[in-house]
Amino acid sequence: MTTIRFLATLALALALCVCCLPAEATLQSFTYRGYVTRIDTESGNLSMLATHQWRCTYENGTASCGWTGITPVPLMGTVPSAAAFSMILSGQVIEASSLGMPGGHWTGIGVLAPIYAEQGYFGTALVGDPGSLPVPLIDGYSVTPVTEPDCHTCTGSVCEAILARITVSRNGETVATASLYPGDTCLYLDQEDQSGVNVTFISGQASAALCPNASPFMTGPQPISIFTVLVIPRSGEVSPFPEAKTGSVSVLSVPSGSRVYLNHELVGSTPITRPGLMPGSYVVRVEKEGYLTWEKSITIHQGSSNILTAGLVSGSGSLSIKSFPWNARILLDGEMKGYTPLLIQNLPVGSHALEIEKPGYQTATKTVQVPAGSIGLVVITLTPEATEE
Repeated sequence: MTTIRFLATLALALALCVCCLPAEATLQSFTYRGYVTRIDTESGNLSMLATHQWRCTYENGTASCGWTGITPVPLMGTVPSAAAFSMILSGQVIEASSLGMPGGHWTGIGVLAPIYAEQGYFGTALVGDPGSLPVPLIDGYSVTPVTEPDCHTCTGSVCEAILARITVSRNGETVATASLYPGDTCLYLDQEDQSGVNVTFISGQASAALCPNASPFMTGPQPISIFTVLVIPRSGEVSPFPEAKTGSVSVLSVPSGSRVYLNHELVGSTPITRPGLMPGSYVVRVEKEGYLTWEKSITIHQGSSNILTAGLVSGSGSLSIKSFPWNARILLDGEMKGYTPLLIQNLPVGSHALEIEKPGYQTATKTVQVPAGSIGLVVITLTPEATEE
């Protein structure tokens, strides 16, 4: 009986311990700096030769972190998003982070550029979780995302993120905020020096602890989100790679996901970077359904990195049509639209033939212009028909 009671007590104690254990321990982060050695778009892998590791030491409760030189080691991992392949080139200096082990799956990858005046590397672009990468962005920018959970999709300590609240700061001061759903993009441009930041929220996770009635004892892996961040540096801020014989062009657009043509050849969708371009003149065209075509001629020089931002304008507009007297019949391009006063929306931008008719008045005809993305106002005063005496 004593043995049975002991075994029962032991079983109960083990059960209680299992219940108290976290679903999964927080995973250790590994971050390396080095050179891209291979990009494999088919497998989704990016390989690098790591020459430095980000390490922290602790003394009297204070952390001191920085890059430590290591024996060069090759590492490989899958990229956070296929967007990395349009932003990262073989041979570039990058920082890359992973959880649980070196490589395997990159949680964040940042493109680095040396700023000699500052005597260090600064980030010009990143894909993945911004919080996993320690190198500051160029020109004093920083991007801080806070994700909100969909509490119906939680697994353990993490949930799918339905929204990301973005704060863009420069030199410690907030310059822009935005709320992004997956697939949304925000763009901040400094009107003084024409620098800026383009942020796209691809997908993400949020902590289940933010949900109502969440257990205060739940622990587990840290939530990871995927963004793309592209910094538009001040002119001349980023030095070209030495002895580069080709140049590149990066094209952003608002909204993103627009088709990009280079010398009339479709090369992909925004945001996109095209490296390896021979010096010469190029025509960049950006198109998206429902928007006016954007086009610009550029010149590629050896070692140059050209960054273009296409602010697309809506390809439709509206007309607000009024008449004196009112209740007159409206024909636009020969088609009956209604009676004055009337607001007609979603009209193609450009010239249209307008006719205003009302019994007892002369028909008024006029060519009107529909403005892009706004409302054009048309006011017509009808002339009474002549009466016979």
